Amino acid sequence: MASREPGLLVENALAPGKWRFQLVVVDNEKNESEPVELVVEVVALRPIRPLRPVEPVVLTRPVTPVLRPR
Repeated sequence: MASREPGLLVENALAPGKWRFQLVVVDNEKNESEPVELVVEVVALRPIRPLRPVEPVVLTRPVTPVLRPR
């Protein structure tokens, strides 16, 4: 990929910051490329806030849950 700012979406989330990786490509015949160093900067998409505790719910009369199949 020849791009100044390639976008990459990964499922395994890394913490925001700069990360350094070494990449070696192996083809089907087990030939290996020379190692290349990649520096990746992970940017948070939104500010990370601490979670608020959930207020407890107080029931004032008896409740019978009903389970229905989907």
